[in-house]
Amino acid sequence: MKKKKKTQKKIVEGNVRVLNLWGSLTVSTVESLKKRVDEAARENDDEIILNFESVENVDSSGLGAIISCYVTLHRMKKKLSLVNLNEKIKMIFFYTHLAKVIDIYDNLEEVAA
Repeated sequence: MKKKKKTQKKIVEGNVRVLNLWGSLTVSTVESLKKRVDEAARENDDEIILNFESVENVDSSGLGAIISCYVTLHRMKKKLSLVNLNEKIKMIFFYTHLAKVIDIYDNLEEVAA
């Protein structure tokens, strides 16, 4: 995941922050993801949406980071959602049953519906 500070903020119901991710979510990039989610959570956003549109793969460290972000946000009474996962990444979430815990959407328009 390349470090890009560009985020989109839009209102769906309450404050929602979309964090766009790039590249791979691996051991070398997870700290950046956790930091970005922490910063967004502290800015009074009710929901954080991780946009995987440009993410190629996720390893076990990336999966652990997403779980960590989910737990952190859940404790703060905030929501984590994932959007635009490729089929390979989506299957990881279904096989690990994390799709039962974390909402996964095909696109941003679906989140707003």
